[in-house]
Amino acid sequence: MSFKKYLFILSKEAAGGRNLPTAEEIRKYVNPNLDVEIVKTEYKNHTTELAREFGLKNPGSVIVACGGDGTLREVAKGVYGTDSYFAFLPCGTGNDFNRSVSVENDTIKLLKNIHNLKPDVLDLIEIGGDICLNVWSFGFDADLLVEAKKIQKKYPKVMESSYLFAALKTVFGKISSKIEYEVETVSGEIKKGSGYYTLGNIANGKYYGGGFNPAPLADVSDGVLNFMLVDKMSVVELVSLISKYKRGEHTSIKKVHMFEVTRGKIRSLEGELIGNFDGDIIPFHEAEFRVLKHALKFARFSENIYG
Repeated sequence: MSFKKYLFILSKEAAGGRNLPTAEEIRKYVNPNLDVEIVKTEYKNHTTELAREFGLKNPGSVIVACGGDGTLREVAKGVYGTDSYFAFLPCGTGNDFNRSVSVENDTIKLLKNIHNLKPDVLDLIEIGGDICLNVWSFGFDADLLVEAKKIQKKYPKVMESSYLFAALKTVFGKISSKIEYEVETVSGEIKKGSGYYTLGNIANGKYYGGGFNPAPLADVSDGVLNFMLVDKMSVVELVSLISKYKRGEHTSIKKVHMFEVTRGKIRSLEGELIGNFDGDIIPFHEAEFRVLKHALKFARFSENIYG
């Protein structure tokens, strides 16, 4: 398939990410016969605005997100609902969504092969009117992310160690919340429950949080969301869970509940909860969610570039 135009969006927030290309590198390595535009974001939500404006004006084009998982979500939000295609270069620190679609990490190689993109589709998660591309989580890990961001802001030089310090602080704080849920499984069965839970997430992709694997069986284009809840745990149980959770070996643990669903609703029975939307912090009290099957046109790199 021949795409009309290519827009590369370089996110200001992703400036600290790995392999983020410069405008000069994009011009140097991309096929000179392609119609290419390059823009840099200037303020919050600018990424989504740029993607939507270009997508509506240039149907059949490709909009390339250059950044981490947060940038990918913002671009996907903008492309969703247009007749253009979403693509990305994994240039963040975690690149978790990339682990689910197996895109090459060599930015220069990807730029040289941008003309080999093939049309595909991706599912999205709609949550309270917002869009999530990869994983929406709440509970212990979302609280940990909040603490890590506080540490990073106060002590920029301990960026990588911030999650360890945040984990030590969070694990000895409140590690469960009272939640009520109702979900519809892929078979149409309605499941309801309430109780104290340490961790929960709704996953489209397999990975989040820098390589944690909450949904080993997730597929980003199968029209299914993987819903997980973890019953209230002690500090010792939580510490034991973390290593298994990292490897995707937690699904058989008695206190871990896994469902394949298409929609649902989460409500906090103890006030506001912190939600982690692909690395962005969005508080909520009650939220309805559903899968948007094949909602996003996706321009995937041809597998022959990996040879």
